[in-house]
Amino acid sequence: TKVRLVQGFFRDAVLASYDYACSFCGLCLTEMLTASHIIPWRCDETRRADPRNGIALCAFHDRAFDRGLMTVRCDMTILVSDGAKTKVVTPMQEAGLVQVDGRRIRMPGRFAPDLVALEYHNRNIFRQKGFHP
Repeated sequence: TKVRLVQGFFRDAVLASYDYACSFCGLCLTEMLTASHIIPWRCDETRRADPRNGIALCAFHDRAFDRGLMTVRCDMTILVSDGAKTKVVTPMQEAGLVQVDGRRIRMPGRFAPDLVALEYHNRNIFRQKGFHP
């Protein structure tokens, strides 16, 4: 029950802060949004409920962010891995990855992403070359 309360608080705080829109593409269908942890839930128990360790992402961008195909630099621009951009590029890849590369994220009204968390994601989660086969 306590875990669900923490998760509920985190989700509500992050999504409200980003005005219920994906910070990468602006999608504002609440059913498609996730309050994504920058430092994963399993990696730092003390950051689990911290809204500055969160970013509002649509399902597509959440999956790519969690899998290390994209990250957010400390200047708040999106970086997409070379591997995600060099494989056969489908219309979805073009719109969801290639076109957002280098774009500044939509900043939240409150709880801006913590720079230490972003540095962690850049060093430990992001894979510049993408996944190995």
